[in-house]
Amino acid sequence: MEEANPDESNLRFGVFDVDLRSGELRKGGVRIKVQEVPFKVLTELLEHPGEVVTREELRKHIWPNETFGDFDHAVNVAVGKLRAALGDSAETPQMIETLPRRGYRFIAPVNRGRQNGARLPGTIVSGEPWSHKWVGAVVLTSVVVLAGTLFWINRRVLRERGPNLQTMQPTRLTDSGSASYVAISPDGRYVVYALGVGEKLSLWLRQVAQPSGVQVLPPAAVDFQGLAFSPDENYLYFVRSAENNPIYKSLYSMPVLGGPAHLLINDVDCAPSFSPDGRQFVFTRATPSRNVTEVLIANADGSGEHVFASFSNAHPAYNPGATWSPDGKTIAIPLMLMGGQVRWVLYTVRFPEAKSRELYSSHGAIGRAMWLPDGNSLLVPLGEPYSSHVQLWTISHPEGKALRLTNDLSNYDLAIDLTKDGKTLAATVSTRFSNVWMAPSTQLAAARQITFGETPKTSPAEDADGRILWQSSDGKLWRMKADGTQRESFVEKHTPVWFEACGRQVVFASFEDGQLRLMRVDSDGTNLTKLVSGNLWISTCSTDGAFVYFINSVAPQKIWRVPISGGVPQAISYVPGEVSIDRISVSPDGKFLAYMYSTATPLAWTLAVISAQGGPPIRRYATRGGIFQVRWAPDGAGLQYLLTQDGVTNIWEQPISGEAPKQLTNFTAGLIFDYSWSADHKQLLLARGSVSSDVVLIRNLR
Repeated sequence: MEEANPDESNLRFGVFDVDLRSGELRKGGVRIKVQEVPFKVLTELLEHPGEVVTREELRKHIWPNETFGDFDHAVNVAVGKLRAALGDSAETPQMIETLPRRGYRFIAPVNRGRQNGARLPGTIVSGEPWSHKWVGAVVLTSVVVLAGTLFWINRRVLRERGPNLQTMQPTRLTDSGSASYVAISPDGRYVVYALGVGEKLSLWLRQVAQPSGVQVLPPAAVDFQGLAFSPDENYLYFVRSAENNPIYKSLYSMPVLGGPAHLLINDVDCAPSFSPDGRQFVFTRATPSRNVTEVLIANADGSGEHVFASFSNAHPAYNPGATWSPDGKTIAIPLMLMGGQVRWVLYTVRFPEAKSRELYSSHGAIGRAMWLPDGNSLLVPLGEPYSSHVQLWTISHPEGKALRLTNDLSNYDLAIDLTKDGKTLAATVSTRFSNVWMAPSTQLAAARQITFGETPKTSPAEDADGRILWQSSDGKLWRMKADGTQRESFVEKHTPVWFEACGRQVVFASFEDGQLRLMRVDSDGTNLTKLVSGNLWISTCSTDGAFVYFINSVAPQKIWRVPISGGVPQAISYVPGEVSIDRISVSPDGKFLAYMYSTATPLAWTLAVISAQGGPPIRRYATRGGIFQVRWAPDGAGLQYLLTQDGVTNIWEQPISGEAPKQLTNFTAGLIFDYSWSADHKQLLLARGSVSSDVVLIRNLR
């Protein structure tokens, strides 16, 4: 048999080499692991460089047996993962260009062989060779898009023993797309992480040098809040809820090599961090009714717990975790403060004096701060202001100067872990895919996708002119025609935290001068007016457009009403229980409000209906935890919400008459992040997609 010419299967573009026969992708000689389906997509594109490869062609060659809806979701995910591996962007593509509703085109120059060769016919020639664009840049590559230009960090600021950008080596440890939480043993030999299947999570232990791990806790309908190894590496510590109770969590320990789990402490909100001698650990506990987060210290066996420090006006749901410094003299704790200004603060607390100081603050989330061995700086996940994009930074101690370490396209989880020598970081990184879909009210099964591409699009809502408003992952607000065309930005100078279409106006909240402000603007972008500022939660508009309702974010929570034309807010009702955990929704006739709240004792979730004029709940419906995005049904006969089961989200409805909830949509794959009804109630708008999350190790930090 005649062997194929190696040059026919070896292709080169930019700094990448591809072997189509072996299915290998390499960058600078280093192999990059790509899943089978994304590699098939890459193969299809490389076989037709410079040409449009239609979605139908991809379907025919890669997904011949998929239904339309399943294929649409699958191709978005596959192209997103491929772009992640290549470090490419859907918004500013350098390699893979999206042609909405048509397909994709590979636009980078492609050559035969592993060395410079003849350019393939049909490739697009740029003004300068692709490889020249990277001269002088430090490139960090991994399968999960740990790719991008790294900022040069001054060694003097980071001191001699700070992270070394030139030697950092990222490695993806899992490829399931369903990993969450991670801890690494002090010596870097083992990692422990959670894996999800549907709503169930299991716990896995893996020796880093081995290709697979072992399950140490079976799948259960629980939620974790943090993982840790004991300093001697003999025990695993994990914070986990009881089954079907995602809120209240407890701390357990178990032998690393297997054995029963033992309950140590109830009501724990983060992974423990041990003192240098291993005799004690620090953790946090939030009390929503008092808006207080406490920092507690206990012995390694869970005995002797006591409050070490406490912080007021801290958001109870935000607890990435406290960490103990290598010299044992300082504890670092990130908090989200809900006072006059909403901001994230990294505090340091001296031990044992319990004297606290603000080390660093931001309008983006601050994650768990891991001390580097010299104690002169911390490695911290920081969210970009007004965005969900989280990257790694260093913050010097005690100066509090922040310097960016990574600039990737993926998102780091807010809880990271570090080996004792500071050389290896363990984290989970995630990629979210979400597009706008539309379904006729008479046939919800006929939902069709109207936006394409890998940039997440959420919160679709129709404005008064029939256009669709939505938000991108960077928080920017956009609008387009109902068919997905003529896209344009809206309120460009502001980055909404949330928004609501209110007839001829749009109400949104954004951070202005450090404060969260509720704003109103006409649908043409004019007449911007401030309504109220301070501790706000998601708002909604009255049916007649005369008022805006909102809930204050700290306890005791109240429901407020402010005229949309401006004026003094008026409290109309108290929120029962511990905390409101969802939006307010106004009934179609404007007479009632609905929302969901939870109680801790007894643990319960309740849908409540009150008069739009205020007062206590007039109807209550016991419901299960995990539902979200409560909205009135268009006919006013029920309360609709989202519920995820077996990894798939659908819309359900609780009839006002009190009958059992009923399922409205029947999707068999994918997640729904948000939904809304058109003004005439004839169309349902959906933000649908998926989230992929895996464990990553970054070695040679020092």
